[in-house]
Amino acid sequence: MLKSSRNMAVIPCSILLLFSVVAVQVGGLFTDGLGFIYLDCGYGRDAQAYYVDQSSGITYVSDAPYIDSGEIHNISSVDALVKLPQRFLTVRSFPSGARNCYTFKSMTPRLKYLIRASFLYGNYDSKNSSSVQFDLHLDVNFWKTMTVTSRKVSYYTETIMEATTDLISVCLVNTGRGTPFISSLQLRPLNRTIYPVVNASLSLILSSRFDMGLTGEPVRFPSDPHDRIWNPYADTSLTKTSTNLPVENPVDDHFEVPLVVMNTAVVPVNSNKMELSLLTEPGDLDEYYAVLHFSELKPLLQNESRQFFVYLGGTLLNDAKPFTPDYLSSSAVYSTNPTSAPTHYISLVATSDSTLPPILNAAEVFSAMQNTIVPSDSRNVDAMVAIKGTYAVKRNWMGDPCMPKIAYVALNCAMQSSTKRPTMTEVVMQLKESLALQSNLDETQLEDRNTLKLLKEHGEMHQISTFEFECASISDKDGPSAR
Repeated sequence: MLKSSRNMAVIPCSILLLFSVVAVQVGGLFTDGLGFIYLDCGYGRDAQAYYVDQSSGITYVSDAPYIDSGEIHNISSVDALVKLPQRFLTVRSFPSGARNCYTFKSMTPRLKYLIRASFLYGNYDSKNSSSVQFDLHLDVNFWKTMTVTSRKVSYYTETIMEATTDLISVCLVNTGRGTPFISSLQLRPLNRTIYPVVNASLSLILSSRFDMGLTGEPVRFPSDPHDRIWNPYADTSLTKTSTNLPVENPVDDHFEVPLVVMNTAVVPVNSNKMELSLLTEPGDLDEYYAVLHFSELKPLLQNESRQFFVYLGGTLLNDAKPFTPDYLSSSAVYSTNPTSAPTHYISLVATSDSTLPPILNAAEVFSAMQNTIVPSDSRNVDAMVAIKGTYAVKRNWMGDPCMPKIAYVALNCAMQSSTKRPTMTEVVMQLKESLALQSNLDETQLEDRNTLKLLKEHGEMHQISTFEFECASISDKDGPSAR
């Protein structure tokens, strides 16, 4: 396997404060008992609303506890006539604000999560838009540009990431090419050992995931406990093979591919080479990773052998050694370094002494999300949310206050080379003279003692003894500021 030798520069977000508030009202986590969170975006205003999806048995809940902005819409009655999963019948759209964020609290740092966002336009706004484009951010890092060009097609994007704090934010960012919207948002915890290339500095964005020998509907939960979506792969140059016997996963399994996926495979027809072209979208796969899953499904005769080399974009994997799949045992060859190549393809080439062609059971291809910016200290978010609740701030301040290019109004963020994250103590120490909170309190002046007490309770302000606050009347609607 290729070993990574890249050293990534990690850039923390240092707050040179003017002041800001995170305005995400997050309720308790609604899960199905296994830590899964499945949001039906726009499903009612009741925070306790939920239903059980009949096809999967998964419980979907209202997104109301996880966000307090946006507008709820039903898709058009014409589009709703088509038999659709319930999660696609409503959307939450965001016509206001540069960004709007869902925030999940009480996450486990260093645990890995699969996050999937789904979108079905359905002409919810009666504009018959032919194209809607907006960006997604995971915490403070760019995830993907979503381009929706059909009102009837559902789109989704998926990432596997490692939590660095107890907060995870998914933000929709308006880029001026249509109103951002979302149909469903799903979060599932994974084992720490799964997908070993994923770490605090690198997340994986799914490009494609194939059950190579599958015929019929995609495989997902409950067949796959992680609810990964395994799609069929159609290629007339390949022939399918299968077994009814169980394929075992190794003890140190890093991918936990479901049995139903590993029970089928493909081999090339009259060829000693199998080549798969990777379909990409604009901007995807500048750097990409592949995970290829193998198992021998039939016992080989004494004079038979199956050995092949594995290439990703022309780069030889498996430590440049030929690979031999084990009988009824799952194994994987995967890249540990990102591959950049003008042509995106996977090639399996039989060795000269192999009597059988290559075999492939399943394949996953990902592009890289380089997490080069560290989010603000999560303790600051707790303090800011408390201030927001106390003073009823209604401004659209969400997610990390120092998301690049979209920092809060009246907030100055500096990207520094240090990996030390800012705390509320450091934030407030940089106030030069005074702090003025501006919200919608209708000319109500804020008492400095209450503000200081609140900051002390929720931040790290035990070292600070006195502040001079200048409490201004509330007339400016541009958000909080200080001097």
